[in-house]
Amino acid sequence: MTVTLNAYNVLAARCAAEFLEMFETIDKGNLIYKIDVFLSSSIFRTWKDSIIVLQTTKSLLPWSENLKVINHCVDSIAARLPSTRRRSTGHTPTTGRNSHPMAALTRTGTA
Repeated sequence: MTVTLNAYNVLAARCAAEFLEMFETIDKGNLIYKIDVFLSSSIFRTWKDSIIVLQTTKSLLPWSENLKVINHCVDSIAARLPSTRRRSTGHTPTTGRNSHPMAALTRTGTA
């Protein structure tokens, strides 16, 4: 039987593998290991897939929380934000003289 994993079903498969205790220590190349490799090498490398998996975590609580999938999704998404911003502007949104919306008002003394 062949199962095709994607962003929509990978978390359910990972939770099921955890429930069935399909650990690497029991059998080499077991399902948990294969899913974890798929998550890190494919899913967590893209915005779209990370967001899709994050959306599926809600229906699989508390498993998704215990497996730290929510943290991995958020980290994956957050990792793309500053690097994209730095490349386009040369600084992060919180740096620079005029980064705060009230900066101009404060400098002119009108605030």
